[in-house]
Amino acid sequence: MMARLQSALTSRLDPDATRPFVEESQGGHIYLDRRALAASGVSLEKAIEETRRILLGFWEVARVYRASDLATDERGDSDLDLYRASWYPDRGGDLVVQPCRGCLFTSRREGTSHGAPYDYDRLVPLILMGPGIEPGIASAACRTVDLAPTLAEMLGLTFATPRDGKSLPLSRAPGLP
Repeated sequence: MMARLQSALTSRLDPDATRPFVEESQGGHIYLDRRALAASGVSLEKAIEETRRILLGFWEVARVYRASDLATDERGDSDLDLYRASWYPDRGGDLVVQPCRGCLFTSRREGTSHGAPYDYDRLVPLILMGPGIEPGIASAACRTVDLAPTLAEMLGLTFATPRDGKSLPLSRAPGLP
């Protein structure tokens, strides 16, 4: 997919470019190379829009969000809300690509990234085991932010500042707080 994107971008933005316009692709984030764009006289905004148009034409891409989409408070797109919840402007890409259902952006033949908004990527088990944890199964919903408060409570620790998440109800072996 990245080779197709690089090729399409070069042909549309500057067929004579000597450097690829995509600097990095990581976890669905696309980072454009500002030096390559400047050398070709292409604005970042134009490159973002062209990259988005190209990606939306790929069968394995469901949606493409710009950094500016993620930086807004606009509601109504539940997938955008999920991507926005993990968005860090200082680290995020110029674009974030949502794969279509059942697709994974990887060179491996199978796997998951836990980065897509689909249930199979979001609803995963949380398994705790070790000394002092009673065997059992709890089917209550939990979130990743619940892990730290749960472990802290098990260890008898408190946070100096409030955290997201809540301690999960676990069966504890005798002698643990």
